[in-house]
Amino acid sequence: MTDDVLRDERLVIWDTLIRGEPVLRADVSSLILGLTHDAPDAERAGSVLLLAAIRYLETTRPSSRWRLRAALWYWFSQTGTRNRSGGFRLTQLKRCGLADLAGLCLTWPEVMKVMGRNPNDYSALARIQIDLTALFGEEWKNLFGTSPPKAMNTLE
Repeated sequence: MTDDVLRDERLVIWDTLIRGEPVLRADVSSLILGLTHDAPDAERAGSVLLLAAIRYLETTRPSSRWRLRAALWYWFSQTGTRNRSGGFRLTQLKRCGLADLAGLCLTWPEVMKVMGRNPNDYSALARIQIDLTALFGEEWKNLFGTSPPKAMNTLE
């Protein structure tokens, strides 16, 4: 039961981040921390990644924050069953949320086009993966006092 509540709470926060709306770390930390300590490692990892994403937004320049939203669109669009209707247009994504992305299987160039960036530039994806991996390790250590399990130490 607690795992379901934790997952649902995380999805609400991910949706907020995907929409580009502000999320306060203090609000998330108290909610997540209360549910995470006794959770299995996979649930812990989901929560720590969320905290790392929020920390990324708090610690990066405003001009770089779009990278997180782009990566979230890309990653979350890969979830669920592929479902892209013939009438789908990239412009529909401007105000999308988590439920809108599931199953779209967007390519990185498509996401970059919507963001108004160079669709051939994969450096933003590589940069956010590096940054989130580092922040994930720091957040895990802060919360649990150990390094994250090796299998959870990278984003792929």
